Amino acid sequence: MFAKRLLNEDVTDKEAEEIVHAKHTMLNSMGVYQHHDAISGTAKQHVADNYVEHLSKSMGYSSKIYHREILKEMEEDGFLAEGLETCVGAQNDTVLDCPIDESTDEFIVAVHNPSALRYEQLVRI
Repeated sequence: MFAKRLLNEDVTDKEAEEIVHAKHTMLNSMGVYQHHDAISGTAKQHVADNYVEHLSKSMGYSSKIYHREILKEMEEDGFLAEGLETCVGAQNDTVLDCPIDESTDEFIVAVHNPSALRYEQLVRI
């Protein structure tokens, strides 16, 4: 999704910088995670905690930018995406805490597969 946005003619310099920064931040964290102590699990606890902190910050920043881009995609397709932020950000978990107004008869669930791999599993609601 980030690459698609960068190729878009109407992307601003600020948006492009944010996307590239999110990518570099995540790649930097992933590079640290490939250290032999991180892979083998032999790092001291405070070092392992530091790995987790860096990766969490990278994911948080990237998720913020990703959320903004998902909103744009949905709006381009004619959907109002208010309230989506509270549901985005689960890391391969079941999202149980997604507030839905129970007085509403209808709601839209948007599911996005960020990988380039085809995914054919059903989503349960």
